[in-house]
Amino acid sequence: NGRVADIRKRTINRDLLLEPDDVWTGPVIVKSDLNYGGQPEKRRLDQPGDGRLVRALRPHLSRWGVTLPSWRPIGPQSYRIHDRLADVPGADFRNPGLVVEKFLPERDGPHFCVRHMSFLGDRVTCVRLRTAAPIVNGLNSAPIERVEIHPRVLALREELGFDYGKFDFVVVDGEAILLDANKTVGCARNIARDPELIRGRRYRANGLYSYIR
Repeated sequence: NGRVADIRKRTINRDLLLEPDDVWTGPVIVKSDLNYGGQPEKRRLDQPGDGRLVRALRPHLSRWGVTLPSWRPIGPQSYRIHDRLADVPGADFRNPGLVVEKFLPERDGPHFCVRHMSFLGDRVTCVRLRTAAPIVNGLNSAPIERVEIHPRVLALREELGFDYGKFDFVVVDGEAILLDANKTVGCARNIARDPELIRGRRYRANGLYSYIR
């Protein structure tokens, strides 16, 4: 993934981002700009050396008008959904660690859905997770199902320059909407042994050979 320099949602999800004065009448979601709630970055800042220096410089940088992301954890369980853009607190717009996006859920009857496209080299798999909750992840999802790979998400992988990783997306009215672009493939512990996920890992593993070639 040497060609991938920035996977923040401000970079990846530009079509979803909202500002206070935008004209949008649908629901909105407030989430972390950084993947996984910024926890990897937080752990690096907590290490001796450069992380300690950044913490020491933070108050001085703010006086020069330079802001650093907030490391307040806000993983998927803490994402907030509002009925209207006007309901979003002003502090959320001013927090550089957060983004406000259009909430465009994929629905299947009473369920909310999210799709995961995972890939390595020329091997690509895609599954869909379903749950009754509007925030879908491996911690609360129903049984996992394999689904067709959406051509738009494949094209986005090429456009963004990814060799390996996982894209989270939804399909609404036939259109694929990217939510997250991950340079690693994680998995919630409670679904790690799901048969569909195990088959997908075994299939993608051989993508390493085509990547090396």
